[in-house]
Amino acid sequence: MGTHPSRGACLCDPHGLPAEVVIVGNEKSTKVAAQVGGDGQEKRVVSLTKREIEVLSLVLEGKSSREVAAALVCSKRTVDFHLARIYEKLQVSNRVQAMRRAALLGLLDVSPIAKPAQN
Repeated sequence: MGTHPSRGACLCDPHGLPAEVVIVGNEKSTKVAAQVGGDGQEKRVVSLTKREIEVLSLVLEGKSSREVAAALVCSKRTVDFHLARIYEKLQVSNRVQAMRRAALLGLLDVSPIAKPAQN
C-alpha cells in the first residue's frame, strides 16, 4: 500500500541523528512519521496516528486522562490505551518523556501555550 507524503522537514532526534518528518494521509486518516537513525544505526520509523497526536497535544496542555477523554468524547480507558501505544512507539515510559521525544522528533508542535495574565 503506497503513501504520498504531503510534506517533510529535516530534524534531529535526541541523539543528534537525522530524522525526517512526513505527514501522510487524508482528512480522516493522517499519520505523522519520523525516521530516526543513521551513521551505522538501524533506521526506524516512528508514526503516530491523528488520534494519538490529538491525545498527546491535549496531554501537552496539562490535561489529565479524564479531561482528555471528555474533550475527545471517549472513555478514559480509550485515552489510556492511546497513551500506552504512544509510549510504545516512542520507546518511553511516561507523559513527560513522550511529549519531549515527540517534540524532538518534530511530531508535535510545542509552541508556548498562552497563559492568561495574572494581576
